[in-house]
Amino acid sequence: MPVLKLLILLILLMLVYQDFKYRMVYAVLFPVLCILFVWHRWLDQESFSVIFSQCAAALLFLGAQLALLTLYFSFRFRRWTPVSGKLLAWGDILLLAAIGCYLSFLNYVLFYLLSAVATLLCWMIAQAWRKKPAAGVPLAGFQALFFAMAFIYSWVHPSFSLQDERWMYQLTGQ
Repeated sequence: MPVLKLLILLILLMLVYQDFKYRMVYAVLFPVLCILFVWHRWLDQESFSVIFSQCAAALLFLGAQLALLTLYFSFRFRRWTPVSGKLLAWGDILLLAAIGCYLSFLNYVLFYLLSAVATLLCWMIAQAWRKKPAAGVPLAGFQALFFAMAFIYSWVHPSFSLQDERWMYQLTGQ
């Protein structure tokens, strides 16, 4: 299991490096990451039906978000404006889909929201220090970095599981 976790971390760090350095990532890393995530969950004694249902819920949530954003920008710009491509890169979408194969649904929604806010804050701080502002936010890079940090934390602290919500109940004292 440690080898699998290190392999997952290696791929996440490759995504961070590629997105920050080149503003693009290798698409082949995402299916590999999905397979490793599902394999990790299966080795943690989760049934495929639980894994599949949580993956499906995360993908439906992501699809709904993308559809709502597409509708919003289409109305705003008064022409059909799909989110994928220019407004949100495919690497960003594929990383969010891959992460959905590992996290429980509630953890996925929480990660989706918190990582988006944290990415925006980090990017605004970084832009304030730059003399020449960069175009585009390396969303996949930041989110891969944040997920790698959460993944490492869950490895070091087994009571903090990304695959269920028990840590939230412990945090709130329930």
